[in-house]
Amino acid sequence: MVRQRSKDLMQADREWPGSYKALRKIVERHGKNNAFGDGDFWLPDDDWGESIVALVQPVDGVAGDDALISQAHERPTVYIAVHQHRTMEYEPYFREIERIFREYDGRPHWGKLHFRTAEDLAPSFPRWADFQKVRDELDPNRNFSNAYVTEVLGA
Repeated sequence: MVRQRSKDLMQADREWPGSYKALRKIVERHGKNNAFGDGDFWLPDDDWGESIVALVQPVDGVAGDDALISQAHERPTVYIAVHQHRTMEYEPYFREIERIFREYDGRPHWGKLHFRTAEDLAPSFPRWADFQKVRDELDPNRNFSNAYVTEVLGA
């Protein structure tokens, strides 16, 4: 399983030249003030050690928590940052990386680039229904909502 994860991620890294390695070269050449697309994907910290070592992506880990729709809800979690320089087309690369991470129950960072919707996010969060009850109680008229929030949390 670990080897397949490594192979999948390294293959995506090879196929999309705008990956983190390319971004690192751009930053080294032009400084850190260049804008870029940014996404984080949070994955269960089962046996990602070898996969993470094989990547040249920023990675970190956190303990599991009890927040209802936290990326680390009820599981130790590693998160992997994915970047694409602003001059490069980000969507194909991000969609492919997201496809791979979804196979391993990856959860996207709420405030960064991803293409998930409420419908397909709900199964990734065991307490989704409990969160929706709290949301309905605290914001029944959806005063604290916008198009993005509706997309990822539902109406």
